Amino acid sequence: MRVLIAASLLQWATFGSSAFIDPQLYRSLDAKKWHLGFHNDTDYSLAMSLDLDLCLGNYAGALTSVKDGGFSPSCMCSVSDDFYQLLCVCGKGDDNGNSVKQINIIYRDPENGNLGYVGGVTSAPDGTAQCYGYNSTKPTIELRH
Repeated sequence: MRVLIAASLLQWATFGSSAFIDPQLYRSLDAKKWHLGFHNDTDYSLAMSLDLDLCLGNYAGALTSVKDGGFSPSCMCSVSDDFYQLLCVCGKGDDNGNSVKQINIIYRDPENGNLGYVGGVTSAPDGTAQCYGYNSTKPTIELRH
């Protein structure tokens, strides 16, 4: 049995102005790791990224905001058309099968249209994102949508 659960907003912070624009979700070429990526505002190249395994974990089929969660090996995920949400099928670690979890990583405020983050991901002073003390860095692996 699969259940679609909408992620609750644990916290969110609006983006500051910076040289980085248009945050979107990316995956590694082997499709095993998910990153929150940031584009350079001059040539739109992917300049910085945050490994979401540092921010999310799978606890009995529930995708949860937690430090060093390492959710990727136990979840099969796809990304929404706007590149803001992950839709994941995560193993529960028991005989009851898998659960489906939709989690918003990026949030658009309906009142003012500003973008922000949810869960343990927050805005960083440089205009990228951070979670639990981990900062965005230059990507060390090739990423794609």
